[in-house]
Amino acid sequence: MATAIHQPMPAWLRSAAETARRHYERVEPNLPAIGLVGLVAMPLYWLVWARLFPQPYESLTLRLIGAGLSLPIALARFWPREWKPWLPAAWYLALLYCLGFFFNYMLIRNDFSIVWQMSTLAGTFLMVLLLDWISMSLLFAGGTALAWAAYALGPGHAAIVPERYFEALPIFLFALIAGSIFNYKAEMLRQERRRAALAFGSNIADEIRSPLSGIKTAAAGLRQALPVLLKSYQEAREHVPAGQTLDNRALVGLEHVVDRVWRETEHLTAILDIMLTSAGDRTIDRARFRRVSMLHCVQDALTRYPFASPRDAARVNLLAPEDFSFDGSDHLAQFVVLTLIRNGLFGTARAGKGTVTIALECGDDANRVIIRDEGAGMSATELANVFDGDCASLEPGIAKTGAITYCRSVARAFGGELICRAEAGEYTEFEWRLPAVAAMPRPESASA
Repeated sequence: MATAIHQPMPAWLRSAAETARRHYERVEPNLPAIGLVGLVAMPLYWLVWARLFPQPYESLTLRLIGAGLSLPIALARFWPREWKPWLPAAWYLALLYCLGFFFNYMLIRNDFSIVWQMSTLAGTFLMVLLLDWISMSLLFAGGTALAWAAYALGPGHAAIVPERYFEALPIFLFALIAGSIFNYKAEMLRQERRRAALAFGSNIADEIRSPLSGIKTAAAGLRQALPVLLKSYQEAREHVPAGQTLDNRALVGLEHVVDRVWRETEHLTAILDIMLTSAGDRTIDRARFRRVSMLHCVQDALTRYPFASPRDAARVNLLAPEDFSFDGSDHLAQFVVLTLIRNGLFGTARAGKGTVTIALECGDDANRVIIRDEGAGMSATELANVFDGDCASLEPGIAKTGAITYCRSVARAFGGELICRAEAGEYTEFEWRLPAVAAMPRPESASA
């Protein structure tokens, strides 16, 4: 029996797919607004071109089809969770019809009039703004081919390419090519800034590791010697001058302080490893994943968080949580929680109001960690760029090092997803969805 050979995806195709994913994620928060524009504009412009300024050819049917394809996009926020994976397909289908097919078909049917040349050019610019270069090229070419096929198969029309089409084609191609170049340059600049920030964070993390290793080694030595010293002190306590003895509470504290130093250095070492993994775009190894309590991770994160003041600590509230387990890493989970708490406190401090709430919710198919701050919130543009490390409303260190982006990588490595919702001046909410443990896939590693 022949064995199927799985060829690795070519680098250029992997890069194109990643670019398309990033562009879609940047546009995704604005899908309802864009869908609403299509839903309203399609029938509205029928009144313009059929009644106010009549054109040789108009079709209410074609426009209603476009409005129908825009309706699911306008209602994207209300899609059931199980339907969400189909949203990108609905989005690209709507763009293929409304911008790729419809404008080109109306241009052809109206004998390449100036009105429809300008309309098609406007549609082309919209594609440039909404899509990456490869998706835009495919949708424009596919829509144009479908438009000519519909024209050729229509009654009483011949599939003859008018000379006017060749006159207008260079203009459309210029819009596509120039827009693609500018989009590509802007994307490259964003990536370069992110890589530079990650490299800087990586250098800092590497520099910290050496003294941290020294502290850990010293703690290990003290861990072995301290019990002997405490025992000797207890035996010689009656010979110590009055006023120079340690009370029992201090002695108990000494017994535990070394263990705490050891645990904290281990935790910091793990966080530095996380930072180095993030900076190097390496994979998150799932070989060491184990069953972990989310409530314990959140409580440990709250214990470890370096609050600037008791007032800051009082602004973070853990709502009556439902504990649940997941397969993952406690260090990585705490990193995500610490990062989101830090960003929430920054948002409330920036707005001068609000609190940060943490809620754990259990569900039949998914469990959730919801961290919400009633602070500065985010604009639609910032929300679209929140996972690209290019958001003014993020805490500066988080934005510059791409920590939020890495948090999403961790969420996906655990088999879940990290979602952000926000409204300017009102709130920012991160929802970390984790699948039920029984339904969680167990591949060897997941890409960071």
